[in-house]
Amino acid sequence: MTSSNIVTAKQSRSPFPSMMALHQKRLRIWLRQLRVHQYVKNLLVFVPVITAHEFNADALTKSFLAAAAFSLCASAVYILNDWWDLQADRAHPTKQFRPLAAGKIKVRDALAAIPVLLTASAWIALSISGLFAIIIAAYFVMTTAYTFLIKRKLIADVVLLAMLYTIRVIGGAVAISVPISEWLLYFSIFVFASLALVKRTIELFDYADLGKDPYPSRGYYASDVGTVTALAAAASMNAVTVFALYLSSSSAAGLYAHPKFLYLLCPIMIFWLFRLIALAQRKIIHDDPIVFAIKDRVSWMTCLVTAVILLLASVKWTCDYAICIS
Repeated sequence: MTSSNIVTAKQSRSPFPSMMALHQKRLRIWLRQLRVHQYVKNLLVFVPVITAHEFNADALTKSFLAAAAFSLCASAVYILNDWWDLQADRAHPTKQFRPLAAGKIKVRDALAAIPVLLTASAWIALSISGLFAIIIAAYFVMTTAYTFLIKRKLIADVVLLAMLYTIRVIGGAVAISVPISEWLLYFSIFVFASLALVKRTIELFDYADLGKDPYPSRGYYASDVGTVTALAAAASMNAVTVFALYLSSSSAAGLYAHPKFLYLLCPIMIFWLFRLIALAQRKIIHDDPIVFAIKDRVSWMTCLVTAVILLLASVKWTCDYAICIS
C-alpha cells in the first residue's frame, strides 16, 4: 500500500468528518425548530426607518437589534407552542414533521432553550431602551395568550395575529425614537388583518382536502373558507383606502418632495394583495403568506417597483414634468 493510500485510509477512519456532519445535521434541526425562516417577519421593524426617512447608522443598527430581539422571543414562543400542541402536531399531516413532534429534539432540551432565548431577547431589548423592552414583553404576553387561548377563538385569533404584526412596526418606531404615525397604524392593522385571514384561508383549504373540519375546538369549519376569503379581500381594500387617504393628508406632503407619485402604489397594492388571495384559493400557497412572498419572484418585482416609486417621490426633481405633477 502506498503512502497516499495509507493517508486516505486513515482519513476515512477519522471520526472528525462524521462528527462534523452530525453537528451540522443537528444545527439544521434546531434551526427548523427555532423557525429561523419566520424571522423575515421581523423585518417589519424597518418600516419606521423607511416612513420616517431615518437612513442613518444609528437607526439602522437599532433596527437590526430590534429585529434580533423579536426573533429570539418568537423562537422561544414557537418552542412553547410546539410543546403545547405536541399531540395534535403528531396527528397533523405536515406538522408531524416538526423536530419536536418527530422526536428529533428531546422535550426537555427544547424547554431548556426557552429561558435562554428569552434572556438573550431581553438583554438585547434593554440595550436599546427600557420602553422597547416593554414592547418585547408585551409581544411575549400576546404571543403566549395566542398559544394558550386566543387561537381557539373564531376571528379573535386573526385580530391578535394582525396586532402581532403591527406591534413589530410599533417596536421599530420605539427603537429609533420616532413617533408612530396614526396613518401607519391604521394601514398596518388592515393590511396585516388581510394577511392573517389569507393564512387562515390556506389552512382551511389544507384541511378541506383531508375531508375534515380543521379546528373543532377553535371555532372554524371547512365551510367558513368563503367568509374568511371575503373578509381578507375587504381588509385589503380598507388598507388601500387608508393609504390613499394618507396621500391626501399634510403628513405625506411634508415627507415627500412629490407625494403624487405615491398614488401609483395604490394599484400595485391592489394587485399584490388580491393576487395573494387568489393564489391562496388556488392552493398554490402552503406557508405563511409573508414567508411565501419572500420566495415569490413577482413579489420581489413588486417590491422593486415600489422602491423606484418611493425614490421618485422623495427626490427633488427639477424637470418640467416633475414640477407639473407636483
